[in-house]
Amino acid sequence: MRSALGRAGWPGAEIDAALASWIDGGLRLPVPRPRPSVSGRALVMFGLFAITLVLVIWHLVQLSFALIETWLPDLARPGGGWAHGSIRWSLSTLVVVLPIFAWLTWRVERPIRGDASGRRSPIELRFTAIAVLLSIVVLIGSAVAVVYAGLNGDLTAQFLAKAAVVAIVAGILIAWFRGRADEA
Repeated sequence: MRSALGRAGWPGAEIDAALASWIDGGLRLPVPRPRPSVSGRALVMFGLFAITLVLVIWHLVQLSFALIETWLPDLARPGGGWAHGSIRWSLSTLVVVLPIFAWLTWRVERPIRGDASGRRSPIELRFTAIAVLLSIVVLIGSAVAVVYAGLNGDLTAQFLAKAAVVAIVAGILIAWFRGRADEA
């Protein structure tokens, strides 16, 4: 089969990929391997997982920023009273969304734990790659903002604390999604 594909002009990498999708089942005929697919239900579950993940991250960062502004007030910018309303809103959102996110995480992971092959759906693999990419972009943006603030003379304890929160959250996301990608 390999030599026939080579004579037909297939590149070596494409031959390997094509043959990897088939298995010798002992029947003297190639047997196709199962291809991962996404059901409508799985797409909805993973979509909800992604939305709740964004809400949890957003409100954890928002809550952290509000607490930082309360604990490390910027004396050059008075009037940080909005922080208390922001704290209540973020806490309210987290009280509702965090249990849903935990349940969806369990639901998304359950089929993979039960599958002997450990395959992840194509949508999950793409979301993982996008999440890691965006987290890396956020880390780079945070580093650029710190350097700019330092060069501009605006490097305050409050600013550094907020930049640290952003970097920690992005780093945790990269580690979590990289671990999920490595399992696949």
